[in-house]
Amino acid sequence: FLEKPEYAPNFRFRGVIAQIFAKLSDSNRLQQVMVHLNNNTIKGAQGDVFTYFSVQDPRVVPVALDLIGEIQAVQTRRLVVDSMILLAKGRPEHFANRLKSDKWFVVTDMLYALGKMGGEKALPYLLDTFAETTHPRVRQEVVASLRKYHTAEVRTKMINALQDEDPQVRTLALRHLANARDTTVI
Repeated sequence: FLEKPEYAPNFRFRGVIAQIFAKLSDSNRLQQVMVHLNNNTIKGAQGDVFTYFSVQDPRVVPVALDLIGEIQAVQTRRLVVDSMILLAKGRPEHFANRLKSDKWFVVTDMLYALGKMGGEKALPYLLDTFAETTHPRVRQEVVASLRKYHTAEVRTKMINALQDEDPQVRTLALRHLANARDTTVI
């Protein structure tokens, strides 16, 4: 808002604001924030954490997502991911680039983001991950993330998921099929 010329016609002022945003998106600064979030409880400050990240410059998205694995608390990671979804503005490739992480919880957070973003751009990443992974929690998140999609390909994947080794994956797939209300599934 402050960087826009119509709101701040003073070029020098806009330059200062641009420098502040650039410093906030610096990876060292962001790493300090992530370490702080990991070491302290955010109970009662969830709104502040979300606001802090959601007002960042979109340049912060790749840096924040690279550092997301440093936050151990699920709720805190989800707040950061939710704010990154806003900043990414329909660019699922930011999240898809991290689907190969060796940390399953980072992968599930990226799948959560892709599912929440929705759209045709995110679907191939979800389907590829479902086909390639064997980790039960990752498979559960893929099925949960596919809940917005009701295509023939997704229907086939859900029917196949009814044979999955993990009972939660089977249950999620069955719920997805039931919610689709597609008579061909019967």
